[in-house]
Amino acid sequence: MNYSTVLSKKPFPPQKQDQAINLLVYGCEIQKITSGNKFEKLFIYMSHEVSYQLIYIINQYTNYIDLRKIRFITDDIRDSKKFTDDKSVLLQIFVSEECWYLKFANQTLKELWWQGLQYFYTKVKEDLKEKLQIQLMAWEMFIKFDEDRDGSLNKEEQQGFLNWIKLVYPNKSFIENKCIQSSFQNKLEFMQFEEIVRLLYKQSILIKLNKLYLNSQNLLIEADFEKFIRTAQRQQDTDYFFGFPMTADKFNDFLFSQQNSIFEMGHSDDMTKPLSHYYINSSHNTYLTKDQLAGDSSVGQYVIALLNGCRCFELDCWDSISDRNPVVYHGYTLTSKILFEDAILALDKFGFMFSSYPIILSLELHCSIDQQEVLGQIMRAQFKDELYIYEQNLSVLPSLDKLKRKFLIKSSGILEESYSLHKNNQEIHKTMQSQKIVKTQKTLELIQVDQDPEPGLVREIAQKQRISNKTLKNLNYENKQKQFIRHDAICDFKMIGDQIDLVIPVSMNVKHHPQFLSCISLFNSPFEINKKRSIWNISSLSEDKVDKIFKEKKVKEVQQHLNNYLVRIYPSGMRVDSSNFDPIPSFILGAQIIALNFQTKDEPMLINRARFSQNLGIGYVLKPKYLIEGLDQVTNFESPDYPKKLVTLEIISCQLFLLHTKNVINPQVIVKLKGNKVDENGQELQTNVIYNNGLNPEFDQNYSKTTFEVKDVDQAIFIFKVFNKSDDNKQTIIGQYALPFKNMREGFRAIPLKDENLMVMEYCYIFAQVTIQ
Repeated sequence: MNYSTVLSKKPFPPQKQDQAINLLVYGCEIQKITSGNKFEKLFIYMSHEVSYQLIYIINQYTNYIDLRKIRFITDDIRDSKKFTDDKSVLLQIFVSEECWYLKFANQTLKELWWQGLQYFYTKVKEDLKEKLQIQLMAWEMFIKFDEDRDGSLNKEEQQGFLNWIKLVYPNKSFIENKCIQSSFQNKLEFMQFEEIVRLLYKQSILIKLNKLYLNSQNLLIEADFEKFIRTAQRQQDTDYFFGFPMTADKFNDFLFSQQNSIFEMGHSDDMTKPLSHYYINSSHNTYLTKDQLAGDSSVGQYVIALLNGCRCFELDCWDSISDRNPVVYHGYTLTSKILFEDAILALDKFGFMFSSYPIILSLELHCSIDQQEVLGQIMRAQFKDELYIYEQNLSVLPSLDKLKRKFLIKSSGILEESYSLHKNNQEIHKTMQSQKIVKTQKTLELIQVDQDPEPGLVREIAQKQRISNKTLKNLNYENKQKQFIRHDAICDFKMIGDQIDLVIPVSMNVKHHPQFLSCISLFNSPFEINKKRSIWNISSLSEDKVDKIFKEKKVKEVQQHLNNYLVRIYPSGMRVDSSNFDPIPSFILGAQIIALNFQTKDEPMLINRARFSQNLGIGYVLKPKYLIEGLDQVTNFESPDYPKKLVTLEIISCQLFLLHTKNVINPQVIVKLKGNKVDENGQELQTNVIYNNGLNPEFDQNYSKTTFEVKDVDQAIFIFKVFNKSDDNKQTIIGQYALPFKNMREGFRAIPLKDENLMVMEYCYIFAQVTIQ
């Protein structure tokens, strides 16, 4: 589990720390705000004897939150549509993929509780380093069955544990007969319970490796550990910070740890290439929590997307009926609304907290001219210098390094109008500076006409606004020809000192208000690959159009086009359930913005997360060399420049920690290769089914080993899934993982499983041996 500074807040007064700790340990009553702004009372306290968990009780039902799964906390809550009362007593907590709102009795209680949580969160990172995984697993089981919370298991609680063991491990009678029942007494203490769990999870692979590398005292010395890393793991880097000699338990822990994961982080990409050379982690209808028809909208979804590496967000902008505050929602549906301003404030506050690279806001515009002006005012006021204004004379898009900490606004708009707008602004700015006009906080209104003005009208307006004849002439307001801006159009610019904030010429019958238009840097335009266009034009294609490109065999020319220009791929309108399309064809096409429904945790989202786990997870991944350079000889990847790789994969065993299961477990592991069609071609590995073992299944080598041939190494992604096979041959997924080939490590490796919400399942792994040739 990776820890981040999710509890970032200025330090609390140290004199209140004891009070805060006690509040967490002894517990307090809090209200949890659910959908529809309903309140649910819960009693919540901290369990910290072995592991650290928040125990909460709702309506006599007990559940817990692993403290390590709290990803972010803030009291800067921006959802005005959801909360109209006092926000000072609210905390917003992001737990796994959920956004929780907690309401406290008063602000003092909230601050104390937050301080206590911060204390334990800091402590957990240090304390758990010293704990073995088997201890933590045993403790989670123990508190699960210790229903009266007295620190031991009575006969009834022991029977609950026995029933669970029989469910997930029914054919291991010797465990029950020789270990469990003989150990059970009227009270079963944790130390005895831990020994039972150790026996349950023992695997032959661990025994084998221990025999190979541990000495006669059952210890692993540093020299033998380095030998294991270099020979078995095929690594040159042996800089691990362990104390030596290492016990068998510590060695086993290392094998099932993040340090020994099959995933290798690798090096960061070159960030000096043009924006069009990168895949961009992108979301569709980011504000939705569920489906496209009646799902709830939440500002919190933007923060969840940020936490998951998203750098391109969608906002569907509509007029507010009651006031001039534009809203975001899925138009003509029953989805709830959030304020556009709230979404912008949240993105501004948290947008560069997790990555400093640019954010693209894809605005689907349905607002009237009047409320477009508000959109522009909000973005300019909030983003200030972080709002990117495109440069007119560039022939290629700027690099990511140049765009650091910048917001790029994508929307409908006419690029030529925008050019004219910015040109006029520059001329006015230059003229005003040359006149050395200094009018602090003075707003000037310039009215232009669409017809030959009445004699003296323009001069009268200019005199009224104290604009000199020279300025007037320079701005061409005295031209007797037909003016291009219509009557009654008003634009404001503010003189602050000798700085001009903004000048906007406005037309009454245009589709876009200049205040809004002046914020746009990426302009929607039709997808025309053979037509000359600006680098600032961007096209949008539905997933169906991508399929059509492949069917019509136009892939190569589209790939070449997308080397210089941006395209956004979005889900079909038929996906009202917020399901996702397979992003791999779009990756192969070279599409930069592949917008997926982040709220839906399906296989396409698993693949998307795998792709963007590359490049340190910053939300941008450099496209393959053959896409950037347009190399012709790699169509079938038979070129000597692209030698194929052979990946031999053996699935040895699983470590499963399925404490909440209610089914008999018959696990099977299936591995598929996804990517370019030259690689997929039915390449798959299926292990045998292990019946009645939901703890530590070990697979038959005759069925669990195969060699995959990988030609397009840049696009190849391995997908691992553990299924539960029922007697009628139906299968349900237990855990899953996806891994780009380029990040795969050789040796005996742990493959950390993710649940249906794509969150890491603590203590759940596939154990495999990988060889790459």
